[in-house]
Amino acid sequence: MGRIFCYCSHSLFKHFFVDLVMQRWFNKLSNVQSIFLNILLIFVGSYFFYLRNTDQIGFGYFIGIGIMIEIMILNYKKYFGVDNHRESDEEE
Repeated sequence: MGRIFCYCSHSLFKHFFVDLVMQRWFNKLSNVQSIFLNILLIFVGSYFFYLRNTDQIGFGYFIGIGIMIEIMILNYKKYFGVDNHRESDEEE
């Protein structure tokens, strides 16, 4: 019974936290689309940070920083992730 629970919880963890819908969508974008999306999200995150810094909104530091960290995570998984470096891709 314990092994079944471990297997189910592991597969649920893998499905919901490792293979996210947003990551798959982001990976399907071309490089130009990824660059424009990154620039847009950097401006949005910076604007939230600016609004909080000038006391125009009561939140914003963590949202702005969170958006920027999410961009870094998405780019890392897209370009440097484990799935991108397979042995079949190597010539030698």
